[in-house]
Amino acid sequence: MDRMFDRIVSVRFALSLMTAVLIVFPSLLPAQTGRSIAAEGFLVIEAPGFAYAAIPGRGPRSSVPAITVRALAEAQAQRILPAGSSLGIFHSIPGSVPDTDFVWEAGFPVAAGTTVRPPLQKKEWPSATVARVVHTGPYEDSVQAIAALLAWMDREGYAAVGLILERYLDPDPGRIAPPERRTEICIPCRKISGGAASGLEVRAELAPVFDRPDPAGNTLAVLTRGTHIAAAKKTGTWHEFPLILEDGRKVTGYVRGTDVRESDRPAGEATEPPPPSARTAPSPSPTGPAVPKSRRPVFEIGAHASLMNSYTRGGLDDWWAVRTGDSSRAVDAGSPSYFAGSFSLFFGSVGPFKFGVGAEMNIPADHSLWGTQTYYGGRREVVLSPWIVAAHAHFRIDLGGGIPLSLTVTPSVLLVGTRGHYQSAYAYDNLVATGIGFGLSGSLEYMFGKMFGLTARLGMRAAGGGLAYEDEDSATGYSSWNDASGNPYWIDIGGVYATMGLLIRM
Repeated sequence: MDRMFDRIVSVRFALSLMTAVLIVFPSLLPAQTGRSIAAEGFLVIEAPGFAYAAIPGRGPRSSVPAITVRALAEAQAQRILPAGSSLGIFHSIPGSVPDTDFVWEAGFPVAAGTTVRPPLQKKEWPSATVARVVHTGPYEDSVQAIAALLAWMDREGYAAVGLILERYLDPDPGRIAPPERRTEICIPCRKISGGAASGLEVRAELAPVFDRPDPAGNTLAVLTRGTHIAAAKKTGTWHEFPLILEDGRKVTGYVRGTDVRESDRPAGEATEPPPPSARTAPSPSPTGPAVPKSRRPVFEIGAHASLMNSYTRGGLDDWWAVRTGDSSRAVDAGSPSYFAGSFSLFFGSVGPFKFGVGAEMNIPADHSLWGTQTYYGGRREVVLSPWIVAAHAHFRIDLGGGIPLSLTVTPSVLLVGTRGHYQSAYAYDNLVATGIGFGLSGSLEYMFGKMFGLTARLGMRAAGGGLAYEDEDSATGYSSWNDASGNPYWIDIGGVYATMGLLIRM
């Protein structure tokens, strides 16, 4: 169960969950595979679109791990089931802008119908033609693979026309040596030319390509900052260059002169990433899936009220029939309602499943079990109230899908102490029936925010104890009230119940 928000999800939970989802939804990843920085590893493919949830940021790439951790923590808090491995999306080509202007997003894919709350933002990565490569090596070195992929795109006549996507493919990066870690890099691209003499570099974060030298024209593509294109000629303040559309048509595209600058290299020549000494010093964590802190136990306090409750009664009816001399007389149901307070501790998880233990005290209403008889010369009455202490084992699953809903199955060991009295015109006896039993319940929990929630529970119990009365002459202070066979009357408080309650999580 989730908690006050100084906690974050564990690597074991988040990454094992993502691995399981990737097995179920393999279509989220292109089927092709490749090795980075090798010509045969560069591919142009049609990649499917997907929905994702992310937290946006601005600053050096070394800031991404902390935001990745925060995004995974929010996934836990909002009961969102990630639909794939964690990802990073870069709005500019690394090295093309100062660190202070580098815009990125850190998050994870989600199902199409998922709803999210801030700070997460739900967005769509569109289906597109992408240039793709898989970088094998430390996450922070993927900038070299990006530069190599862009250089290959230049040589093949492709321009970057979208944001850069990195997906971190290792299910548990903590178990993978940095040289063996894998990062998939995808850059939406458009065929523009097979080479040209003069090159331009996109200086704007996003540079629209129009079908005529007029900002009111139709947008044919959008180029990403740092992309190199081959300009055929200049028309006023506009640069003209050949462009091949997705349907294969060859057209002329126009880009504004304010969005580009002349490149120091001809189109088709790679731009080397800045040397390590020129970059902002990275944080100790690598860029890529960060290692979150360990999860702390989750505490849950509950207050419950019964909506329905029943007691089997068992031998109590037999005993009452003997006391009243009326074999057809049974103890009335009385008022079986009760209130309960519970405390639970969740300390372990595997994927969406959580495990915990807890305890509960049931406080019955007066006259839970009640019988009365008026007879010539007086009136007799029996009143009993079952007190129950339960020791729970909890097995919970977060249902996910963006809904803060969970399902919990709880087997229990019950300690029963039924107390009350029998009174007639001639006697007054304090009664008690103690014993043990077991119970099983299922509940749904819905959270309003991160601390408060409601729970609805349906359960059954099997428990009871032998009836005894207060006896000053007994060594124990009580003596059994036996039937004709010499056995104590068995007071059965088994039954079914339904409750509604308020939860507080910490």
